Amino acid sequence: MSWFQDMLPGKAGAASALYMNCTNIGNVLGALIIAVFAEVFSYRDVFAVNAIAACLAIVFISAAHRRR
Repeated sequence: MSWFQDMLPGKAGAASALYMNCTNIGNVLGALIIAVFAEVFSYRDVFAVNAIAACLAIVFISAAHRRR
């Protein structure tokens, strides 16, 4: 949450709301996407895709942190 607040200085309430809304939307969409993906492929593939997504998230967060 502090990352969102740093990105919107002086707007702590808006940053907190953005964080919570993103969290809720991510939970809903993530569950739906994982369920469909697991039905089409397999749960082993779901874990592989999640591992790749986690690595990409680390890269993107690191790049955003370096820009500041």
